[in-house]
Amino acid sequence: MQDPSSGLKPIVDWTGVPSAFRQMLPVNSQIIVLSHSLFEKVFDAHLSGYIPFFASSCLENFEVSLDEAKSFIADDGTLLAYFGPDTIYFENRIIAHIVATTLPPKKSSLSTLSTRDVFVVYCLLRKLNINWLEWILGFILESCQYPGGNTSLPYGMIVTRIIKAMGVDVSSFPVNEISSTYNDRAFSSMGYVLDERVWVKKASYKPKIKHASPEGPNSVKIDEA
Repeated sequence: MQDPSSGLKPIVDWTGVPSAFRQMLPVNSQIIVLSHSLFEKVFDAHLSGYIPFFASSCLENFEVSLDEAKSFIADDGTLLAYFGPDTIYFENRIIAHIVATTLPPKKSSLSTLSTRDVFVVYCLLRKLNINWLEWILGFILESCQYPGGNTSLPYGMIVTRIIKAMGVDVSSFPVNEISSTYNDRAFSSMGYVLDERVWVKKASYKPKIKHASPEGPNSVKIDEA
């Protein structure tokens, strides 16, 4: 749930929730209210920003349109009709991957960028202040509304830290270690290859062939394949 005094919509609204589900809760269940003050206390940080949470539609009265945001993060000369993860700068590709897997984590394929992904990447590159607390709470609510019954609560590390700070014993639950990192293997899987200490797209990479030069045994001539 969320503190109504925060001015945001409640994360848990019991209206319409089957009574059978509520009866499954233990009698002495502890309800943790997700509020601005709780987040700031647990994480010792002041969370603020003027970019609000939004779903899949474009932001109203934003400084750029969706196409302008795409052009900002894409490679020069990219046709917007073919816009996607493979058409943006390497650094922006990594930021887009972090956005899609961590910030508002998506359940769908990472081979495309949603409207929300594009705007979040744009805001990060332009250093616009995003209201991350509203985003976290809004995305939790959105995730709880997914149809199909396969909903999983996002931001597991954040939720775990909060409930531990509130004195909830989680020792009976196994800890899932996260070993993923951004390294050469990860970059290669995204479609890049390291060329003279610069990551370039595999599709545009032209390996250089070294062979002896007729000028002498110590001379090497380098041609592009």
